Amino acid sequence: WLLAFVIRLHHATNGLLQDCLGRILSSGRVVARLLMRHSTIYEQPPQRLARGLLCRGLHAAGLLFLDAKDISHPVSTAAECSKERQQAFWGTVPRYSVPSTCLPNLLDLIALAADCGADDLRRDLAFATSAMARRPAAEP
Repeated sequence: WLLAFVIRLHHATNGLLQDCLGRILSSGRVVARLLMRHSTIYEQPPQRLARGLLCRGLHAAGLLFLDAKDISHPVSTAAECSKERQQAFWGTVPRYSVPSTCLPNLLDLIALAADCGADDLRRDLAFATSAMARRPAAEP
């Protein structure tokens, strides 16, 4: 699912986000494998997880802003621990920028690529964030 969403978004943006999407795909695959080792497809449906990981990566890169509860704005020690855990999963994510004329349509393009609405993106971002917070950051 993650590969499908990345390819669709790549084509929807005419390759504008190629570097960012390549990083999301490589990191997201590792994170998804780790998360799926510790759960069933009923606990973490692959399509929702992939959509959430796509959003997580786009958000970490500074390209997606949703008004969902988010681990990237620390307000407490627990939030700081969550942010550290996110970095352990994703590594250092470079910030990307797109021309300001593209920003108003970016959420629509992401929703189109993920075959969902903005509410689904918010829900799946929260789902993936929660799954990442519950799972170990590294395998023994």
